[in-house]
Amino acid sequence: MSRGTFLLACILPVACAVRDERNHQDISTAGEPGGTCTVYCNDPYTCKLNNGDKKRCWIQIGQPHNGKPEWCLVPYHVTGDGKCAALDFLQECNSSAHKYCNDDADPGLLLCNAEDQKCKKACKRSDDEKYCPACESNEECAASKKFECKKAIVVGGGGTKHCIQMIR
Repeated sequence: MSRGTFLLACILPVACAVRDERNHQDISTAGEPGGTCTVYCNDPYTCKLNNGDKKRCWIQIGQPHNGKPEWCLVPYHVTGDGKCAALDFLQECNSSAHKYCNDDADPGLLLCNAEDQKCKKACKRSDDEKYCPACESNEECAASKKFECKKAIVVGGGGTKHCIQMIR
């Protein structure tokens, strides 16, 4: 077979494999931060298009930067113990690149708001609005993703406002 052809081996369901021999070398670099990639990088790195023209291996949030903080998902944003960090509420972010607002407590509770380039409150859980982050005004919510500070629909009523997505 030619180098550009896909090889398909399906003798047993467990033995099925699809592989493009031509691009195999591009799938992963050995795990060096900054190396180019197309699909994945070896742990603790992740393959992302992050404010550049090529996908590269970036150091994941929460992992040690080992002297290379420029390759953290949020470059040079590190903790005191030398780990790559996410951005916190109201910190400046770049909605086209560094979308890594700190959502450790519950994924999706902070998003990079495109309008003012700051990490704002949001909620990806649409099934129960009362679990969305509490707010006092729309200024706290990710307006570019249609989140507004509204009273959640709660059985028995409730006075707490939450950042709720208005278009579902």
